[in-house]
Amino acid sequence: MKSKCLPVSALVLLFSFAFSASGAAPDRASAWKAIGPSGGTINALAVHPTNADTVLCGTYYGGIYRTTNGGGSWQPVGRSVVYPRIRGFAFSRSSPGTVYAGTDQGIYRSTNGGANWTSISGTLLAQRVVLSIAIHPSSPNTVFAGSAGHGIYKTTNGGATWTFTGRTGYAYEFAIDPLNSKFLYLVADGFWKSTDGGATWSALSPGATVLALALDPRKSGVLYAGTYNSGVYKSTDGGATWSAANKGLTALEVRKIALARTSSATIYAATLLDGVFRTKNGGANWVAARKGFNATDVMRIAFDGQTAGTLYAACSPGLYKGKGGGASWTSVAPSNARVGEIRVVVVHSKNPLIVYLTNSTIGVYQSKDGGQTWKALGMGFMSIDALRRNSGSGHLQDQARELRLSPRRPVGSGFLFI
Repeated sequence: MKSKCLPVSALVLLFSFAFSASGAAPDRASAWKAIGPSGGTINALAVHPTNADTVLCGTYYGGIYRTTNGGGSWQPVGRSVVYPRIRGFAFSRSSPGTVYAGTDQGIYRSTNGGANWTSISGTLLAQRVVLSIAIHPSSPNTVFAGSAGHGIYKTTNGGATWTFTGRTGYAYEFAIDPLNSKFLYLVADGFWKSTDGGATWSALSPGATVLALALDPRKSGVLYAGTYNSGVYKSTDGGATWSAANKGLTALEVRKIALARTSSATIYAATLLDGVFRTKNGGANWVAARKGFNATDVMRIAFDGQTAGTLYAACSPGLYKGKGGGASWTSVAPSNARVGEIRVVVVHSKNPLIVYLTNSTIGVYQSKDGGQTWKALGMGFMSIDALRRNSGSGHLQDQARELRLSPRRPVGSGFLFI
């Protein structure tokens, strides 16, 4: 029997008529209680360019959260954002208070550092999934928005009007060379470059499937590509030629690459299954940078623009803050962030205080106190998103549908069926 998803407005809701150990149900379901777990998948992350204490994070299902004290506390913002799945943020370097957010239903703009948001989707982008955003280095009103399956759109007036650029398909990553705004780079159905501001495109061939892209802000033509199962590739001639830069990497699916603000030689790689890696010599050697880092699936990396060596990593699940260039990390996830869509919840047959749950992004969690606290289980389970990626399919058969407990050994004997 197919299980139904349990979408939640804040956290997981377990209802009062959950079956007891005897199998009998209470007479009525008069009350509901939010019992966690807090946190969840942070899918988007950005640090204010001139105010390091202001950080934005976007969740898969819970909308936008903002901190103004470096992660000490968080507040939900963007109540005007109709669809809460946030795909990415982009701050303007020339106008730091201006920030754009891509969502599953268009694009939003804030002019006060993310405190308030307004839809600027218009008719062209209103029903589009906006995957990537690139802002002109000197004009905060000139923006490219890359969509899922519908190509790239451009505005020159801050979103008052949009035009279709003619480039079709998906646009997963989009970047403008900060030293030459005519040079654009695009990760789509392949890897592409434009030398005329997006009018025409030519293919680049690093030799692997590209997932992530980073440009050196101090030297035009130097770029890094994170790939699927091939690590990091580097080019010093604008993508004409490439060389592998993987020494020391133990995880070769690289989701994001970020260059330190103070040095082009210091680079960070966010990986699937093995956390964060760092190089201090432009990719010649990599070392793990994850002390105190409990997550393995890293989605985003963002730098503190004011404090050297301080950075943030968005994970599945959670959000971490690194000090000393990633030498040590602490969890700073917003405790009130929505965990997302809960697909399965199971109560222990003999001990109703033991509860298990899972969804498409957080893997399997266990509570031993009726949901007051939760623990991510380390029983060899991968997140369902990871299972889907590894199988190469995005269909329903790759998502979690059932979570069962062994009737003879219910403690620590969960089985995940996909």
